[in-house]
Amino acid sequence: MPGTPLTTCFLPSVAAVDRGQWDRLYGMYAEGFDFRVACEAAPPKAVKFSAAGVFNETTLVAGVPLFQAEFRLDMPLQGRFERVSAWLDRNLHRYVCLPVLAAGSPYTDELGLAIDPALDMAGRSQALERLIIDMLARARAPETVADLIALKDVSDAQAVWADPILRRFGFTRVATLPVAILPLPFKNEAEYIASLTQNQRSNLRRKLKKAQRVRAEVRDSIAGLEQQIAELREATRLQAGVDYGDFEQVAPGYFAEVMRRMPGNARALLYWLDGELVGFSLVFLEPRRMIFQYVGMRYPAAREHGVYFLNWMTMVRICLELGIEELRAGQTTYVTKCRLGCRLERTWIYFRHRVPAYNLLCRVLKSLFAIDRIDPDLKALGKEAPYFEPQAATSSEQQVQTGVVAVHIARKRAFNSR
Repeated sequence: MPGTPLTTCFLPSVAAVDRGQWDRLYGMYAEGFDFRVACEAAPPKAVKFSAAGVFNETTLVAGVPLFQAEFRLDMPLQGRFERVSAWLDRNLHRYVCLPVLAAGSPYTDELGLAIDPALDMAGRSQALERLIIDMLARARAPETVADLIALKDVSDAQAVWADPILRRFGFTRVATLPVAILPLPFKNEAEYIASLTQNQRSNLRRKLKKAQRVRAEVRDSIAGLEQQIAELREATRLQAGVDYGDFEQVAPGYFAEVMRRMPGNARALLYWLDGELVGFSLVFLEPRRMIFQYVGMRYPAAREHGVYFLNWMTMVRICLELGIEELRAGQTTYVTKCRLGCRLERTWIYFRHRVPAYNLLCRVLKSLFAIDRIDPDLKALGKEAPYFEPQAATSSEQQVQTGVVAVHIARKRAFNSR
């Protein structure tokens, strides 16, 4: 593709481009076209979704979801620094809360950059360069007017090849929350449990014993439960102790939209105690991995009855049954997840202020904006946090080889018959 002129189109919705073009780029990636349409139908408060597509004439060669929101530079000032944050908000709000045009989504922990798997490294770089140039111009447009341009949740694998390009355009990166990943090279549940430490095996058995009265259920519909599930999610968010602002809000209609639009990929795992819904999780299925998207608990019943650990083992059992090799277990709760066998994948936010002088100041102060520094579990793990070593992606990060599509269909049929 070198020498071919590319153009970027900013789209009000991913649906503005034929889904066949998105499917060609995303492959079997669960958070593809249907997921993006569901997100657009239920945006978080104060968030506006859109998309960008890079075209070679009429062919989509790269695409990414976009959103506009406010980014609070004082987000790391929590705990004993909350008074400082409140003062900054009252007196310097315009300089602390910056409008941002970002690639990615507040609903995911992956950037969601889809690139034609047929592109070589030169073609991939050319597509990213075109996207960045046009995002910078878009941020200055009257319909946008964003102070910050950002790429949210760039994985280590993406950063290996994208970092030099982004730095050339003046972007700075800071660490955001890593993603916990559980490899599952096990034949059965017994092998997985045997891989844990003796203390953790004993702890897991104790927690599961507490959960004996809890009934687990797998559903492809949450009809009639939408309000309860939204309330459980909000209760769990309020337990976190760290406020991530607009980036952790979930619209009340989100879960219903996802379940309705993703019947082949989305499942709700529900947990009942004496007829009362005390927990749920939302998971997405792909050929080789499960994505643990959201969890919600009713307190204190869920804690007293080990619902979190029952949910964990339910996900592990489903993965082992379907031959899924990896559980992408999301962000936060790192101490528990690492004890259960997870390792951590670093992710990054790349950002640039559209005013050069402010951009220079952001670069000087970048360590103050690192989101991973405010998570209590990461602080507790310290240098013992088990991070993966970064490895370059050899193809589009989301593209699944076509040879496994038939296997994926068979697995979905098996899961549907549960």
